[in-house]
Amino acid sequence: MKKFFKTLFAFTLCFCTLLSFTACKPNLSTTTADTQNVTSNGGISVRKDGYLYFVNGTKAVSDADIGGNVVNGGIYRVKLDDNGEILYDTTTDDDGNEIKTIHEIQPVVNKLVGFKYGSLNIFGDFLYYTTPNTDVNKSGDMLTGKVEFRRYDLVNKVDQMLYVTKASDDVLSFNFVKQDDKLYLCVFEKNSATLTSLLIGDKVKTAFVKKEVKSAIFSEEEGTNADKYMYFTLSYDKKSELKRGVRVYKVLPDGTGEDLLSEGKDVTLLTVKAGRLIYAYDSAVYSANITAGDDSLVFGENDIVCSKNYENIIFLEVDEKLSVLVYEDEVLRLITWDNDKLTYNNLHEFDSEDELAFIGTDGDFVVYTIAKKVYKSRFKNLTEENQDEKMPIQLSLTEVIDADELMAPEIVNGYLYGFVTNETTSKTYLYRISLDKPDEVKAAEFIGIAE
Repeated sequence: MKKFFKTLFAFTLCFCTLLSFTACKPNLSTTTADTQNVTSNGGISVRKDGYLYFVNGTKAVSDADIGGNVVNGGIYRVKLDDNGEILYDTTTDDDGNEIKTIHEIQPVVNKLVGFKYGSLNIFGDFLYYTTPNTDVNKSGDMLTGKVEFRRYDLVNKVDQMLYVTKASDDVLSFNFVKQDDKLYLCVFEKNSATLTSLLIGDKVKTAFVKKEVKSAIFSEEEGTNADKYMYFTLSYDKKSELKRGVRVYKVLPDGTGEDLLSEGKDVTLLTVKAGRLIYAYDSAVYSANITAGDDSLVFGENDIVCSKNYENIIFLEVDEKLSVLVYEDEVLRLITWDNDKLTYNNLHEFDSEDELAFIGTDGDFVVYTIAKKVYKSRFKNLTEENQDEKMPIQLSLTEVIDADELMAPEIVNGYLYGFVTNETTSKTYLYRISLDKPDEVKAAEFIGIAE
């Protein structure tokens, strides 16, 4: 009888444990690739449904194991008004000075996101982000050199792991791609020479893996018309007669549509822009039309973009033509390929000591830093009346940190969001600068919570 009760007790315990695990299984929102009401995926901040989600500054990767709330470096959100502006409460102190405080600010993710590979994306009800891995090896060393891809369910308040990179301190490029209403995470790990595509759902499934990849790029553009393919290169095929250069392929995130586009030439893939694959070959930059439906491309014989692979360059589409903004020899220059001819338009010549670094474009203006201070210049729709706007227009007195080891500054809804280090506290937080021409050049506006 005792044996019977022991068996019954064990069975009951197992049954209750099973029920417990079932009950504890988190409910997740349905995975979609929907970006309705979402602005600016993939950077420091992203806006959706009346809130601005942002990375509240940055810390060193080694600080990823900090316990408790991660204030500096975590993800927060602030409430916006109907015009997309941050809501403030205004009071006055005893001396009559106006004091502004953010009306509503809330922590969302208490993990370190403000680091080199930090990134925010929103698809459907999920906030997708990256953070250093906090697992430990057999020696007890924390593996913060690896990167975790995670998402946070904004409805059910559940956090989910998606993928961890294979090696520490790898060089990464990644992108979220929509294909047939499904969402894929595409990751290229350069040192591991691996290109991986993951189908995201309640569970994450590997859709495509390619080993020994030399390089891989993804489209810069978003939306339904964005190019869905991943482009990658392999070494030349040793069994082929063409034992030189690289082989260039394209493949869809689900692993279908894999095609060899070219082989035998030593090309370097740069980006996908305006329906064209941009690449460097023989010291120049070319573009190949990837919307024409050709199964193969003759690399090095397509439209030339510019005669040199500039270090400081922005690819863009101006008046339906693929163009570039470059900075070289103290000159800001617009180069356009039109009617089999390169047109060079020098916009402004700077002083020799100026250190210019591009940030991006905003309408008719290019935004950049000189000695880390933010400026803009008109490069598009120039007329006799606005020629003076080719000159640098200073937007702020604040020095914004370059993107060498941090998340890059980005332009969202008429503002530049970027990291700034407080000289007093030596801590790095998020600030923003209006891109409107100021009546008076002032300091940047602090966004977030300080420790």
